[in-house]
Amino acid sequence: MAFDLQKFLVCWVLTWTILASPAYSDGEAAAKDSEVFRRLFTQKRVEQLAAVQQLLTLDAEKQDSLLSTMLDKMKDVLQRSRMQLEASGFSGVAGQGEDFPDNEVTKTALAHVMENTCFLGDVLLRFPDLIHRRFSQDKEWEVLFKWCLSFVESSGLTDDSTNRLLDLVAQEIGLREKDHNYRNPYRQERKRQKRFEDPPPKKKKERKKLQRGPRMSKTEL
Repeated sequence: MAFDLQKFLVCWVLTWTILASPAYSDGEAAAKDSEVFRRLFTQKRVEQLAAVQQLLTLDAEKQDSLLSTMLDKMKDVLQRSRMQLEASGFSGVAGQGEDFPDNEVTKTALAHVMENTCFLGDVLLRFPDLIHRRFSQDKEWEVLFKWCLSFVESSGLTDDSTNRLLDLVAQEIGLREKDHNYRNPYRQERKRQKRFEDPPPKKKKERKKLQRGPRMSKTEL
């Protein structure tokens, strides 16, 4: 089955199921939940990276359209998820297992913040100019993303690969000072695509050279 990029970019729910077992104590159940969450989150990251690779193959106009739709929906999801996490009192440090939330609403909010933040990080590093421009136009969005980024970094639920991504993103958006040798390894120059309505470039008119025939000498006259 072909990968549907547009459908993926519009759907943000991390689907996962925790099977509760009476054989586990509260601490053991939380540790098991944390382990399952990590595994499913890793699977989700694979799908996200595949979506990013497909996004890179599109022309600039299509990229802008999809990213605009994605950013609008993502902002709404992250705003609601942040409110749910803060209302629950969840600190965000879930990596120790026993601190993992047991409330399903909190688990869902955690999943939304984790997956959307990492995916936007992937997009930001590959389309930095576009995302920086969007943040400069919407400071509330920038502040929200920085909060989410700090939250995910402190969660203890990400692997080394994701931690490296988060570090690059934090430097790219100025959440912390850039290393002296910082370089965004994913930045690419976007070439403007020609559109059908663009007028063709004007061609320079070539001056016609007059061909001269044989001329009569004075003696012939």
